[in-house]
Amino acid sequence: MAEINVKIGEVTLKVNSDELTQGIEKGEIMIKSDDLIVKPKTDYETLLTNVKNEEYNNGKIKGVEMMIKEAREKHGLNFEGKSMDNFAEAYKTKVLDEAKIEPSKKIQELESDKEKLQKLVQEKELTYTNLLSQQENEKKQNKISTLILGELPKDGLLIGQDDLLTLIKTKAIFDTEGEAIVIKKDGQILKNQSTLNPITIKEWLPEIIKPYIKLPKGGAGGGDESGLNKPGSFAAFNKEMTDKGIKEGSEAFNLEMQKRLKDKTLTI
Repeated sequence: MAEINVKIGEVTLKVNSDELTQGIEKGEIMIKSDDLIVKPKTDYETLLTNVKNEEYNNGKIKGVEMMIKEAREKHGLNFEGKSMDNFAEAYKTKVLDEAKIEPSKKIQELESDKEKLQKLVQEKELTYTNLLSQQENEKKQNKISTLILGELPKDGLLIGQDDLLTLIKTKAIFDTEGEAIVIKKDGQILKNQSTLNPITIKEWLPEIIKPYIKLPKGGAGGGDESGLNKPGSFAAFNKEMTDKGIKEGSEAFNLEMQKRLKDKTLTI
């Protein structure tokens, strides 16, 4: 019995050709698979958000419970419950029962310990929140880099793609909106002057990367390629480094480039 490969995204399913033909005739094709779960994108994003929130809440609760458990064992307390109030009440009772000093002073010490424990909980919560934010930002920056690299030419560049990407990222601030890049400068979104729509990376890049693209010999202007080999240009710098045997993209190349950019003897 013949089978037909049906591709959904990056997953391939094998479907009986007879069942596929019958489904086409009926106007409905049912594909069953134990290995594939298909959801609308909005449902999937909601699922991810709920999972992250649940992980965050569970991590927060477990962190508090662990600290209370350690404090209970440290002070030899025995009480039900896992909340800060349970610990404080049990500790207060123990202190009043055993202390030979004034109860009010011991209560003050208890309150101080409670505040320290609360502060520690807040610090751990802040650390966890910052970690999540850092992970989201790294994910966003990787996406931006991938989208920019996808628009760069594969051939004819004066410098490597990764070096050019680094230079491009110094020209503006990049953010994402859905699957598109939003380009900002001086806090404002750059816009296409004809449509006033946010300018796309495809529209913005050509002028930015123009100094780093080799022009065909004998092209516009003739003589010196693109006229960029004048002193202080990147092309002149690149040629100078090549003549000295310093490879483009090497540590020595990048250090010298940064030095000249800083003292303004190199213009990019």
